[in-house]
Amino acid sequence: MTVPPINDRDVAEQWQTVLLSLRGMFGTFESPADFSYTGPRGAATGTPLVNGTNTAQAVVLNTKGWTANVTGIMKAGDYLQVQVSGSFKRLYKVMKDVNSDASGHATLDIWPRLRETLSDGLSVVISNPMGTFQLTSNQRDFDIDEAGFFSFDIQAVEAI
Repeated sequence: MTVPPINDRDVAEQWQTVLLSLRGMFGTFESPADFSYTGPRGAATGTPLVNGTNTAQAVVLNTKGWTANVTGIMKAGDYLQVQVSGSFKRLYKVMKDVNSDASGHATLDIWPRLRETLSDGLSVVISNPMGTFQLTSNQRDFDIDEAGFFSFDIQAVEAI
C-alpha cells in the first residue's frame, strides 16, 4: 500500500504513530485495499446480509437483503466487507457484475476465496469497506520530501 502524499504534519504524525503502535508484524490494522476506491459502481441498494451458511474456500458469497430485481446490484471491481469472528474484517472484491433476484438475493463471485465459514445473517458492508491487515516485516518506511510532503509505503497482508 502506498499512502497518498500528506502535506499536513499532524496527519503524518498520526500515521507514524499508528504504524509504530503495531509493534512490527505483531499488530493488526484496518484499511481499504485501494485508497482511490470511492464506492460501488453497482446500485448497491438494500441492506445486504450473508444468506445461509457459506463454506470456507468458496469463491462465491450468497447474499440477501438487496433491493429486489436490480440489474447491476454490484459490478465487477466493487468491494465489500464481512465482519467475522472477533474484530477481524474480511475484504472481498466482486469479480463479475451481478443482479438481485425477485427475493433480493444475489450470488457474488468474489476474490479472494472465503477464509472461514460465514454464518447466515452476517452484515455485508458496501460503504467504506475495510479489511484487517498486518505488516509483512518489522520495517516501516516513510519519507519527507523537500516540499514537506510525507509518504508512507506499507507492505501488508491480510491478517489471518
